[in-house]
Amino acid sequence: MQQNRPVQVVATLQFVFCSVFIWLSLGTLRRVQRSFNISTHFELRACSEYPRDGLKNGRISYEIAEKLFLDFLPILLLIAGAVLAAPKHGVPKNVSECVTILTEPGNYKLVNNLLDCPGNGVEIYGSDITLNLHGYEIACAENNLEVAGIGVWSPMDTIIRNVTIKNGHVSNCRDGIVLIQTEDSKVMNIKSTGNTKWEPVSGVFVYGTGITVYLSKNNVIMHNHTVGNEGDGIASFESSGNLFKHNTSTGNGDGWSGSGINLSDEHNSRIMCNRVHGNADGILLLNPDGVCRNSWEKNQFGTEIGIPGCIGAPVVLDEKDVCALDNGHDD
Repeated sequence: MQQNRPVQVVATLQFVFCSVFIWLSLGTLRRVQRSFNISTHFELRACSEYPRDGLKNGRISYEIAEKLFLDFLPILLLIAGAVLAAPKHGVPKNVSECVTILTEPGNYKLVNNLLDCPGNGVEIYGSDITLNLHGYEIACAENNLEVAGIGVWSPMDTIIRNVTIKNGHVSNCRDGIVLIQTEDSKVMNIKSTGNTKWEPVSGVFVYGTGITVYLSKNNVIMHNHTVGNEGDGIASFESSGNLFKHNTSTGNGDGWSGSGINLSDEHNSRIMCNRVHGNADGILLLNPDGVCRNSWEKNQFGTEIGIPGCIGAPVVLDEKDVCALDNGHDD
């Protein structure tokens, strides 16, 4: 597990403050000695003979210790700065081909468009992975295969944690982005468009969703734009503790079905500051027990289907409320 960035920052600042404190302490001792004409030596044992005046009996006087410290202080501060500025998972690795599978923790970046992918665009099988699309697009080929632009799941049927997908475009797949058995992860600043329904059996159509969350919890789906998908814009099934915030979902559905946001058997999640309009259905909320188990706040939408009074009244979002407090930048 990589060290969290806040811990890196605190540790680096402690190192810098300690260095400056020692530097100031040496200067103070020097002024005291000059004032009282004291001849004192630090008990710093020399590992080898230092070729300057001041080395006596295997000990270094504080003048020499101070000079040594001042000589090396800029180097120490440069090292500290490099540690602070380094990416959390090191230098990003390039992703340049369709059907790429990511298993090792680290930072990854898309370096070109992945178009006409015959299978899944990118599959993420491991935890602690960040995939930055850098504005590029992943698009699936025209075929009747059950494929996703980006899929997060484990072939071993285990939980995947701490995955981030951000900053790009996914289109023309059966599902744009899919999280299955995924926890503590983020999908941010993604445009997912034109994903089409799959016909596994003649006359039966499924999927076609911009962003899908299934059997997952404590994830953040934020600042995404899902538009023109044949199914739902954003859909979450049998999941809990998720945050759906600042998403725009428009023009989704095939004319008679398809929601801007579809939550089925969702529990303890927060849905706030989303703009949902022009879809076959606005917001769809279905829980088998008919109980409202999620928190809804300041969503802009046209229609709702599901538990009466659960979603609350639609609002017109502006820049003067809680919805404007988040600037859209992730850490």
